[in-house]
Amino acid sequence: MLTCTPPQLELVSIIVPAYNQQRYLASCLRSLLRQSYPSFEVILVNDASTDKTLQIAESFARKDARVKVFSQEKNAGVDHARFRGISEAHGAYLMFVDSDDTLPKDAVESLYNEAVRTGADVVEGGFTRIYDNLGLIKRSLLRSARVIDQPELFDDYFISFFGSADVSVSVWGKIIRRSLFDQARPTPSGMRMGEDLLVSMQLFPFIKRYAFIGKSVYNYRWGGVTSGAYNAAYYSELKKLYGLKKEAISRHNYPKALPGAKYEMCDITFAQCVQMLRFGKGMVATKEFIEREINSGFIDEISNGYESKNPKILLLRKHDVEGFVAMAQAEADRKKWIRKLVMSCQWLLNYI
Repeated sequence: MLTCTPPQLELVSIIVPAYNQQRYLASCLRSLLRQSYPSFEVILVNDASTDKTLQIAESFARKDARVKVFSQEKNAGVDHARFRGISEAHGAYLMFVDSDDTLPKDAVESLYNEAVRTGADVVEGGFTRIYDNLGLIKRSLLRSARVIDQPELFDDYFISFFGSADVSVSVWGKIIRRSLFDQARPTPSGMRMGEDLLVSMQLFPFIKRYAFIGKSVYNYRWGGVTSGAYNAAYYSELKKLYGLKKEAISRHNYPKALPGAKYEMCDITFAQCVQMLRFGKGMVATKEFIEREINSGFIDEISNGYESKNPKILLLRKHDVEGFVAMAQAEADRKKWIRKLVMSCQWLLNYI
């Protein structure tokens, strides 16, 4: 009697960079070890944590050989930690999971099966935002299932890295063929904002086929409206990222992306003013920030050269500092109110 040998399942490496995540790391690792897909390894890179992150990771590794722990001597940021993980990984496919997030039980299996079925180099799934500590407030964001080949992929979807949203610019929520990294040879940027976008942007021109599945494969712990700290690196890092995007537009002769990159940078400038006002930098300092950017010529660069009826951009074009900062103050007040509301809801849920 002839017997059919089932196809060998390829190894998937799940890379988890971790820095001071003792609060959420255990739930992250438990979700990975519960995956229905049997052939995977977890590459956890401890980025010189000062809390119990390393101890938690090592306790999982002692109990399950699929977990492999590596430590950085110095804290170098998530970008360097991810690349350390890539260097230690043995899988034919890579996935990236942040240490405060989790995966649904069938995430790896769903992504891998679609990669095999379609021959895609990258498969992207939807994700679910988790808004509260108990995971009760959530929202799933899904895309329709489809497969995209070159040259359509580059012509119509590379623009996603310049302010559009046709594909995810993050490295998480996807399965990626390892050979793409060998072809593209991306390197750590050292940036702490937008670092995964840079990696995805460097990989994208080498992708031959890209697939979407219409289900959530990632649980993303979202801190947007509940964030209670000023991010000092926000503006400088994203301004640097804007410069790198301009270089990519020139290198790939992709001028249609420039207006979107400029528009996005205007939004970033507005968001910087909002966070300055939210976290006590004051009106004077916020106005001085905008005036410096105007005097340097940067505001003219990012606000001109394309059509827009966006009130923020129109104010920037007119160099209306008073009006721009007043609009930012209104948004800062709104965010403060939302944060209070969310924090109150979290308190009530935790109390119940």
